Amino acid sequence: MSFKILPDTSAWISFFRDATDETGLKLRKLIELEADIYLCGPIVTEVLQGIRHDKDYKKILKLFELPDYFVMDCEVYEYAAEIYRGCRAKGFTIRSTMDCLIAATAITQDAHLLHQDRDYESIARVFPLKIW
Repeated sequence: MSFKILPDTSAWISFFRDATDETGLKLRKLIELEADIYLCGPIVTEVLQGIRHDKDYKKILKLFELPDYFVMDCEVYEYAAEIYRGCRAKGFTIRSTMDCLIAATAITQDAHLLHQDRDYESIARVFPLKIW
């Protein structure tokens, strides 16, 4: 596999819950294949803030040391605002600023986004977000 994959928070949650839905299974397969999986700050924050037990927190934090991280500079934050405004102008209200940041990161890094979040489908209708 020669392209970058950015699994969204929803994909990681599905994976950690051992869900058998399509997104969780895709992420499991990507990990087995040692695909080019990346993370970014907002995804790490969203996943970690939802963990209740310290043992699980430490385990997932250690797992998140393995993938590469996309650096998010000012360009990404500005583009996230453009995504929100552009989608709103087309009649799509994006529910989370984090989703705009994650989408902006995927677009600027030319990565494919793996997700289970309807907001990304709306973003992809207006901006060049690659869905995997």
